[in-house]
Amino acid sequence: MLAVALCGAVLAGCDSIKSVKEEPFADLPDETAVLGGRIRNLGTRRPLVLQYNGTDTCLVPEAPNDPSGKKIVSECRFFGVPDQEWANYSFGAVPVGTPYNITIKRQPYGKICQVQNPSGTVQSGGTSVDVVCEDDPAIEKYSVTVEINPAANQPGMIVTLTTENGTCPVDVNGRPSITFSPEECPNGEAGEFHESATYIFDNGLNLPNFPWRVTATIPGATAVSPPINCFVTGGPVPNTGGNVEDNGDVQFINRPQNDVTVTVQSCGFTVRVQADFSPHTVAAPAIPDGEGILVALRKQPTLEDVAVARITSFDNDWVSFMVPDANGQPTATQYEAQSDTNAFYELVVKESPTGMTCIPGNSVAGGSSANSLRTVGHWTDAGAVLLRRPASAYVRNLWLIDRVIRCKTAPVEAERQLRGAFWQFTKVTTTTTIGAGTPTVAPVITRNRNVLTFFEDGQYLYGNHSPSASNNGVEHGFYDYDPDAGSILFTGITDTNGGNGIHTVATAGSPQPRTVTQVVKTPGSPTVITVRVSDTTTSGLVLGSNDLTVTVNNGQAFGVATGTYTTANLQTLVDRINAASPGSGNFASVAGGEIQFTGPPGGVVLGGPAVSILGLPGSIPEGQTAMSTNVATTLATTVNTVTDWILEEVGPDPLVSTTNALDGAWVTWDLSRQPAPVEDRRRVFVYQHGLYNGLHIGVNGIANLQEACYVGDFALTGTWTRQGGRSGCHMRIYTLRGGETIEQLIQMYPNNCGFPSDAPVASSCQLMSSSSSDIPNASTELKDYPGRWPQSQNPDYTDGRPYSLVEFEVRLAGTDPADPVCPDQDKLTVWDTQHGIRKATLDPPIPPIVLCKIKAN
Repeated sequence: MLAVALCGAVLAGCDSIKSVKEEPFADLPDETAVLGGRIRNLGTRRPLVLQYNGTDTCLVPEAPNDPSGKKIVSECRFFGVPDQEWANYSFGAVPVGTPYNITIKRQPYGKICQVQNPSGTVQSGGTSVDVVCEDDPAIEKYSVTVEINPAANQPGMIVTLTTENGTCPVDVNGRPSITFSPEECPNGEAGEFHESATYIFDNGLNLPNFPWRVTATIPGATAVSPPINCFVTGGPVPNTGGNVEDNGDVQFINRPQNDVTVTVQSCGFTVRVQADFSPHTVAAPAIPDGEGILVALRKQPTLEDVAVARITSFDNDWVSFMVPDANGQPTATQYEAQSDTNAFYELVVKESPTGMTCIPGNSVAGGSSANSLRTVGHWTDAGAVLLRRPASAYVRNLWLIDRVIRCKTAPVEAERQLRGAFWQFTKVTTTTTIGAGTPTVAPVITRNRNVLTFFEDGQYLYGNHSPSASNNGVEHGFYDYDPDAGSILFTGITDTNGGNGIHTVATAGSPQPRTVTQVVKTPGSPTVITVRVSDTTTSGLVLGSNDLTVTVNNGQAFGVATGTYTTANLQTLVDRINAASPGSGNFASVAGGEIQFTGPPGGVVLGGPAVSILGLPGSIPEGQTAMSTNVATTLATTVNTVTDWILEEVGPDPLVSTTNALDGAWVTWDLSRQPAPVEDRRRVFVYQHGLYNGLHIGVNGIANLQEACYVGDFALTGTWTRQGGRSGCHMRIYTLRGGETIEQLIQMYPNNCGFPSDAPVASSCQLMSSSSSDIPNASTELKDYPGRWPQSQNPDYTDGRPYSLVEFEVRLAGTDPADPVCPDQDKLTVWDTQHGIRKATLDPPIPPIVLCKIKAN
């Protein structure tokens, strides 16, 4: 009003400036502001349901599991935030000046909430209305007590009760027991809110079931080390100190119903191992007296053997890992393994019984492809032992402490032993014969990015990088080579590539053993092994369900009966076409080698893929006739499809004429083995300097595979670094046709993958669509895990910064006869670095990787 008065009394020119509207015009939208506020002391699992003006106004997904899908108007449900006193809520933007009355439609079970100043008018800049929740005094609360075993009561121990209302952390300070209470975990000065997380209660039939768990930790070895998890027992779910299953669920029977007491048993865990014999269809032999399977528990990434176990039988009995003596043998002291986020270990078989080969790999029973009569772990576990997050049972990539060693009789005769790393190329030969005509043979060779490595002790290691990232992975197991029968039997123990590798994997079972035949080994440079994978012949037309449908007079479509149809049973095919649609009459008939159609009343429509294959008309109007064009040829055709593997020894890079000492396949060596270093057959690395491609395959802990672009200098010493981008790495998949060779294609198109449209070649080339490969794929739980190739993970999945360089050195064969590591083969040493400093010089040191060139026998 004052502004209006001044304008009228003082400013004579006020009327000279006007808002002038010209048609057409649009009114400015109404001013809006957010209507919401804060809620105090609300839990995280039981919502407070609010309304304003007595109406449900929130948009929620119609399908709860599809948050980006269609939205519908529903009630407004609000939750609290763990360990925060206040949680924000909002009804969204509403017009300024809107009257509101915020009411509670439904209280959260266990709380009584009250809206403060619930009514008013929405103001410019927003309106904040607080809601205060208090514990419902009618709901009985139960206490949680923690008893601490004296042996576990270490300085710095923190015990924490975690519930749906937050956490209550308590410093033990040497006390033998703790009962959680607001006095034990007062609210923090920085705003931490704990007072409602000090008890548990019975939710009755009010879902969800109330979760609780007690954890205990002690400080890590250094200020930057993660806290060490302790072993807590006493909850309804075994070995967890709580009632929460490993998948996060709470069973109704495990909801709180009284006061509970749990116990911190220790700050170490018992790791156990047993041995199983393969195949399980053969009776396990006795392990000779005085011998056994010596297994080391090796800490990653420092590669220190912290514990050992000696297994002396194939009985279904667990053997605990023990503290090693100076000779690496088990003592009588049980080893307590630490659990923390970085608790990665690997199993290393250091001794096997005479005449046997033993490798890590769990026993998986059940399903048609069972590889054992026992069930322990999973066929993807490889050589890992993981104590990263305590659980009641196995949780892949997080909790894996009971392991199995698989043993098999090793091949004795030299002629039954294979050795070498081979590219696995696939050759599919299709032979088509029409009647008595001349067969047409069309071989197609696909040069895949797969490597299969054989070792003379009867184990194999396989890695594949296919265009579909979900099918990339690692296989490890045993082979049986019978040169007389010309066959190889693969028995997979570890398999992480689904059904895309050597084995198909059953949904309930383990890798299905696979036999390949017609094995021919041709020594040379390179050595080549060819094997027959499959040989199938089909004659005529194989008709599946709804491959050919009949629709008469615009009615229902009916499928022609399935089966195989050749020239000899053409009349049967015609009869089944006529019989497909009831009451249609005999509108089809044999006419020489073809089929003649006469449109029935209302006409007929033929559908399905067989229409084009047989040259059938798509529709025949009533009374009109039509003739097929390709029935005679199709039914007289025989197709033989033969699939072979061409295993070509990994050698120099085929894309370039230059050679380099890094090129080829390398297998790791274990320098800590006594009395002398030995070949460690759990890791293979393949490099090609023209392609810049490095492929790593490992079962050293978590089964892992990486293929990426490693660019650097290529002398006997130098550095490389990982780069992204498939084109820079030339990850090429050549498909050879018409007898063309890789050498011819490279000579014609050395810099092209994806030949010109007018290229005078039948073959093709494509860049790997999945670019680099990184298995297991990066996740929140697995970022740059130990055991992988140094700095092979995409920096996007670590801290986003480029990696330091990787340093390497090649010692050529014969240049150092005194070297205990493969003096007669090239030796490669690889150092990871951090900020330009070799990690081998850090504290604790991370040893370099030592590998030797592997050659075919």
